[in-house]
Amino acid sequence: MSKKLKLLLTTIFMIAAAFLLSTGVSATEARSGTVTGSVVNIRSTPSVNGRWLLSVSKGSKVLIMDQVGNWFKVGYNGTVGYMSADYVTPRCADEGKYGSGVVTGSFVYIRAAADSASTARATLSEGLNVKITGVKDGWYRVEYDDFEGYMHPDYVEPIKVAETNTVSRKTKTEGQKIVEIAKKYIGIPYVWGGNTPKQGFDCSGLVVYVYKEWSGYQFQLRTRLYLDGTSIKYSNLVAGDLVFFDTAGYGNITHVGIYVGDGQFIHAPKPGTRVRIESMAPGSYYARTFVCARRIAG
Repeated sequence: MSKKLKLLLTTIFMIAAAFLLSTGVSATEARSGTVTGSVVNIRSTPSVNGRWLLSVSKGSKVLIMDQVGNWFKVGYNGTVGYMSADYVTPRCADEGKYGSGVVTGSFVYIRAAADSASTARATLSEGLNVKITGVKDGWYRVEYDDFEGYMHPDYVEPIKVAETNTVSRKTKTEGQKIVEIAKKYIGIPYVWGGNTPKQGFDCSGLVVYVYKEWSGYQFQLRTRLYLDGTSIKYSNLVAGDLVFFDTAGYGNITHVGIYVGDGQFIHAPKPGTRVRIESMAPGSYYARTFVCARRIAG
């Protein structure tokens, strides 16, 4: 290949890349789907051998998040997995009740239209929950308080959200077990990136270690612990719930701990400190910086 041809191809590639960036094109495009099979399974992996997660009846609507071969990655009322494309009819635009999603980016806009150049109606911080009410042109239609509009799927992840305030006896008991385990590590020094008692803990390292000791539980991502479990309001917190904070004031989650009860939580605060219990009662610093909470033990 001649130098001139190489230069020409390189120039064309760079122009195309710049165009994609300028127009905001992304690999992620949300669609909806209508289940056409009598009873269709959602599996953990894109394979008939994947672990069964849920069965969905004919006529149900799912969110289509991606495609792997002949399998759709779908979301259904917070359950995310894979469904055979043979039993789903995709739609580029539709409305319905698709459950909830959690904001995964800092300062994400709700826009008036499914377009990155559209007017911003609201700005949401990482960790907040929205209702997903439809899809259009690759975007989610969402609701948050009194705001309605569109959010790009790169910054929204479907999740499960508690539908009632009822807390079962099992949840309380398991939550208390989690707290008892966490209390064993009070006094362990804070170490950035630390994830064992011998090494020391940072905030997420403590949470991951305690939950693994509790039941062998493994989080999807250490950097996004808020993707696991069920969303819980501040007023409904019980022992063992994960509590998340924006301690930097930039609109994204920067800290996590484990709720103890009575307005207190246990955490690994920052360099130069040790694992300890602190207040997050109304009026406290951690109440003011509180963003969201998740329940794993229930």
